Amino acid sequence: MVLSLAMVVADHRTTALDPLRTALATAVSPLIFTAHLPYAALEAAGHWRATVDANRRLSRELSRQAIALQRLSALEAENARLRALLGSAERVQGRERFAAVIGVTPDPRRSQLIVDRGDGQGIGLGDAVLGAEGLVGQVIETGALSSRVLLIDDLAHSTPVVVLRNGLRALAQGQGPGVPLSVPYLSSQDDIRLGDVLVTSGLGGRFPPGYPVARVIAVEGSTSEAFMNVQAEPLAPLRRLQDVVVLSVAGGQRPPWDQPLGDAR
Repeated sequence: MVLSLAMVVADHRTTALDPLRTALATAVSPLIFTAHLPYAALEAAGHWRATVDANRRLSRELSRQAIALQRLSALEAENARLRALLGSAERVQGRERFAAVIGVTPDPRRSQLIVDRGDGQGIGLGDAVLGAEGLVGQVIETGALSSRVLLIDDLAHSTPVVVLRNGLRALAQGQGPGVPLSVPYLSSQDDIRLGDVLVTSGLGGRFPPGYPVARVIAVEGSTSEAFMNVQAEPLAPLRRLQDVVVLSVAGGQRPPWDQPLGDAR
């Protein structure tokens, strides 16, 4: 006790114990730092939690903005698609009706779809169905509020076409859903090339002439073979259609196409 009092008096009146005080402070600094660690950790955790919450709020807000932007993009795409459809309908003469695709035929062998317009809205059998990019098909069945459309790649469908480059006449026959069209009966002497665009010829009165149908993607054969193997890809995105134009040019009569699988319906 006496020693402690003597050290307090000496420390107060002289500087002799300053080195000792410094040494002791240095010695206990790690203990003080260690004792403060829990408080520092709690403070850091609080800042981290606040940062996480802020980031989460920003992420949610960005998600909301992204969803709104997607909707805006969808509306812009829809407007562009409808403008393109309107422009495509103006290229031919006839009575046009806009229609939305509301269903597809579940049979994997068939390539058909359902639109939300029927005879109650003036749709008739044999009416041509057009997309913004090219020919889609024709109406084969009508109801009061909907119609069934046979697409150009269906096995039961063939389209009279001409090669846009030189006017060569041909047929574009469907080979099934998602399969390129076949262009049969062309000899090695016929002038058809990769990239040629096939358009409707107007023969038979099924479709208006001059409407794009497909682009040639394969020409195989030799002079020793009777016919070439020619394939063409439909220009219209038949599996992704959302809106179409139905054009009445066939007088409301069902055209006589071949039906190798029975009734096309």
